[in-house]
Amino acid sequence: MIPPQEYPLEEVLRPPPRLPAARASSAWAALAPPAVAVAYYLGCLLGFALRFPPATTSILWPPNAILTSALLLTPPRRWWLILAAVLPAHVLVEWRFGFPLLLILALFVTNCLEALIGAGLAHRLSPAPTRFDTLARAALFLFCVVLVAPVASGFVDAAAVAALRGEPYGSVWRTRLFSNTLSALTVVPVIVTLVQIGPAALRAGMPSRRAVEALSLILLLILVGGTVFAHPFTLAGPPRTGTQSELVLLLPLLLWAATRFGAAGSSAALLSTAVLAFLAATSHAGTTSAAEAARDVRVLQAFLLVAGIPLFALGALMEERLAIEEALHARLRFEALLSRLSSAFVHLPASAMEAAFEAQLRQVAEEKDLRHVSLFRMSADRRRLEPVSSWSAEGPSGAWPAAGGSPAELLARAQDHEDWSFENDRGEWALGIPLEAGDTLLGAMVFGGVTAREAVIGEAATRLHIIAEVFGGALQRQRAEQDARRSRDELAHFLRVSTVGELTTSLAHELNQPLTAILANAQAARQLLDSGLDRDEMREILSDIVEEDKRAGEVIRRLRELLRKGAPEYAPLDLHTLVTEVVGLVANDATIRNVAIRLDLAAEPTRVRGDRVQIQQVMLNLLLNAMDSMADVPPDKRLALVTTAVATEERAVHLAIRDTGSGLNVADPDRIFEPFYTTKAAGMGMGLSIARSIVAAHGGRIWARDNAGAGATFTFSLPLLTRD
Repeated sequence: MIPPQEYPLEEVLRPPPRLPAARASSAWAALAPPAVAVAYYLGCLLGFALRFPPATTSILWPPNAILTSALLLTPPRRWWLILAAVLPAHVLVEWRFGFPLLLILALFVTNCLEALIGAGLAHRLSPAPTRFDTLARAALFLFCVVLVAPVASGFVDAAAVAALRGEPYGSVWRTRLFSNTLSALTVVPVIVTLVQIGPAALRAGMPSRRAVEALSLILLLILVGGTVFAHPFTLAGPPRTGTQSELVLLLPLLLWAATRFGAAGSSAALLSTAVLAFLAATSHAGTTSAAEAARDVRVLQAFLLVAGIPLFALGALMEERLAIEEALHARLRFEALLSRLSSAFVHLPASAMEAAFEAQLRQVAEEKDLRHVSLFRMSADRRRLEPVSSWSAEGPSGAWPAAGGSPAELLARAQDHEDWSFENDRGEWALGIPLEAGDTLLGAMVFGGVTAREAVIGEAATRLHIIAEVFGGALQRQRAEQDARRSRDELAHFLRVSTVGELTTSLAHELNQPLTAILANAQAARQLLDSGLDRDEMREILSDIVEEDKRAGEVIRRLRELLRKGAPEYAPLDLHTLVTEVVGLVANDATIRNVAIRLDLAAEPTRVRGDRVQIQQVMLNLLLNAMDSMADVPPDKRLALVTTAVATEERAVHLAIRDTGSGLNVADPDRIFEPFYTTKAAGMGMGLSIARSIVAAHGGRIWARDNAGAGATFTFSLPLLTRD
C-alpha cells in the first residue's frame, strides 16, 4: 500500500505558472494597450461625472485603478507599452474638460506614479499579484495597492493641483486619498478577475444556480441601494432622512457577496454600492451646498472603506477555505485512487496483471481527466520499450500514436532518467515518466491530454509520479514473479529428473516386461514359420506384439511428458486420468516396496484447468513421499489410498493421498512446505515447496494433517472447471 502523501498548503494554493511568452503573451501584447486606452478614457468620463465642481479631484476616480489593473496583468518589461497607450486617452479626455496642458501632464504623471507604485510593490512582494484567494495575498494587495500607492502618490498629486489650480493642499490630498483608495479597493479586483476568468467562464458557462444567485444579489443591491440613496442624505451632521440607519440594510448584501463570491465579489458589490451612492449624491447636489455634499460623500467613502476592507479580507478568507476544502477533497480522491490501484495489483498473480493494467489505466485517466495513458515495459534484450497496455478516449487507434514516438525513441528519452514532455498536432501536452527501481529502468508511462505544458508541473506532476510508481511497482513485482516462476520451473524440472532417476529400477522393470513379451512372440512367430504357417496363430502373435509395443511406447510417452521442459501449457484436464497415469508410472516401484495403492475416485466429473506435467509432478511427489514414509512399517500394513472428491460449495476438486506411515512428526504442519525443510536424511526439502508453488499457481491450495491412527494425509485442491 502506498502511504498517504503530504502536500503543504503553499503547494496546494500556489498560483499557476505563467504561460511562456512564445504564445500566451503575444495576443495580450497586441490587444492590451488599445483596450486599456479605451477603458482609461471611459473611466475618466465616469470620474468626471462623479466630480463636485469646482473641485478638481473626483470622489471616485477609476482611471488609476484601471491603469493599476493593467500593470498587474502585464509583465513589467511591457509596462511602457501600457503607459504610452494611455497618454493620448488621458490628454484627450482632460483637454475636453478644459484643463491646461501643464496640469494634464502633471496629473498623468501622478496617475502613472500611483499605478507603478501599487503594481511594482505587488509584483515585488507577492508571488501571485493578480490573485486574492488567500488572506495573505489579500493583505498584500490592500497594503500595496489600496494603502501605500494612493498615500505616496497623493502628496505629488495634491502639490501639483495646489500649485496649478490654487486649491487647498490638504483638501485635495484628503479627497484624492479617499477617492483613489476606494477606487483601488473596488475596481482593481473586479477588472483583474474578469480579465483572468471572464473568457473561460463565458466559454464554459456559469452553473445555473450560481448564475441565479449572482443575479439575485445584483438585483437586491440595486433595489436596496436605490431605496437608501433615492433622497438627499446627510451623514456628517444630525440625520434628516434616516440615511445612516438605512445604510445598515446594505451590510447583509455585502456580507453575502463576500462569503459566496469571494474577494472579487465583495469588491463588485462595494463598487455597485459606491456608484449608486455617488450618482445619487451628484443628482442631489443642488439641494445642499457643495461643501456639505462633499463632506457627506467623504463620510460615505469612509463608511465603504471601513466596511469594505474587512469584507474584502473575509472574501479572501472564504476563498482560501474553499480552496483548502477542494484540495482536501482532491487529496482524498487521490488517496482513494492510490488505494484502489495498490489493492488491484497486490493480490494479483503475474499472469493476471496484463488484463488488469488497461482497467487501471482507464481509471487513472478518468480520475485525472486525461485523454490517454500508456504503459511501457523494458524488453528482455533491453533495447526498446515494449507496449504493455494503454487507454485512450479515442479508442484503440488513438492509444499508441499519442505516446509520442516509437518504442525505441521512448527508450532513448527514458534512459535519460528524467521526465519529458511533448505537444501533439492538436495542442495537447503529454508527460512521460520513466519507471525505475534503483538504477534499473523498468519501463515508462505517458500521461497525455492536458491543454498546456504548465498543467503537468508542480503538484499535478507529483501526483502523476506517485501513480507511475504504483505501476512501476506492479511491473517490478510482475518481473520478479516471472523470474521466480522460471527458477521454480527449472528446479521443478530438476526434481522431476531426480524422481525419474529414483524410479529407474521400476521403469526398467516396466519396460522390460513388454520388451520381453515382444521378443518371445517374435521367436514364436519365427518357429511357426519354420514348422508351417498357421494364419490364425500368426495373427494372434502379431496382435500381442502390437499391444506390447503400445505398452512400451506408453511408458516412454509418459516419461517424455514428465521430463518435458518448457513454458506451462494450461488446458482442460481430467484429474482421474492424471491419477491413473501417475499410479501406473509408480506401480512397479510400489510392488518392489510392497506398498499397496488403492484408488477411491469420485463419481462426479473432475475437470480442472492446468498444466498436465506440473500437476502430475505434484501427484508423483506426494505418492513417493507416502511410500517413503512407510519404509519402517510392516509390509502387510503399507497402504497408499488416493481419493478424489468434488467440493460443490468451494467449486473445487480435492485430491488426497493417505498413507499408513510414521506421520508428520511436526508441531506446525505448514512448516513442511517451507523450502529446504526435510525429515529425510538425503532429502533437499524442495519437493513439497515446489508442489505448493505449483498448486498456488493453478489457483489452489495444499495442506497436510496427521491421521487419527497412523500416517498422514496430504490434500490439494484445484478450481473445478465446469465447462471448457
